[in-house]
Order: sequence, then structure tokens, then C-alpha cells
Amino acid sequence: MGEDIAKPGGLDVPPSVSNSTALPAPLPAASLGDHVVGSFSQVATIFAYEARKLSHDPTELLLRAVQPALWLVVFGSVFSVIHAIPTGSLTYLQFLTPGILAQSVLFVAIFYGIPRFESASSASSQSS
Repeated sequence: MGEDIAKPGGLDVPPSVSNSTALPAPLPAASLGDHVVGSFSQVATIFAYEARKLSHDPTELLLRAVQPALWLVVFGSVFSVIHAIPTGSLTYLQFLTPGILAQSVLFVAIFYGIPRFESASSASSQSS
């Protein structure tokens, strides 16, 4: 197509590519092991924080366990009586359990994760 144009600095750039689209030099890649170790370290830190918090207020653990059980009992018994949802060969309890457990995990993650982001953002705004 076009001829390569020699640019100062020894870079040969075709005419169709401008200097503004040149990519920066890649950074040295960290190994997968470094990422895995870093991730486990972060998870362990959050786990230790939550475990300390639960040791100060054990009712939190009870509430976290009771809520999904109540959902399963209430909705499992109601739906099994009215047959509102076709579940195939599954019972309503078998059908609802994965969704209620996923809902509970997401709720806990969101409910306990939001203060972490708020405290981090307020700390960064105070340091500015």
C-alpha cells in the first residue's frame, strides 16, 4: 500500500498511523502467582476483619443464617401449596434454595461492602 516513513528515533511508522495512536511500551507483566497471592492476601484481610467484627457481635452471625432459612421456609411452603411455578421434577425447596442462597450472599456482600467503599472514598477526599 504505502511506503514506510522513517521517523526520528529509529521508529518506522507507516503513513496511515499517526504519532498520537502509538502505544506506550508495555509494562513488565507480573506472574500469575503474584496475582493469586495478592488476591488471597486481600481476601484473608477482609475475612479477618469480618471475623473480628462477628466476635464482638455474635447476633450478626445468627441473623445472617436465619434470614435465608426464613425465606426458604416461608416461600418454600407457600409455593408448594399454590404450585405457582412449574419446577419440573424438583420440589419447590430444591428449586428455590440456589436462588435464595445466591440472594443472601449478594445481599451480605453489598450490605457489608458499601461502607468499605464509603470509608475509602472519604479517606481519599480528606487527604486531598
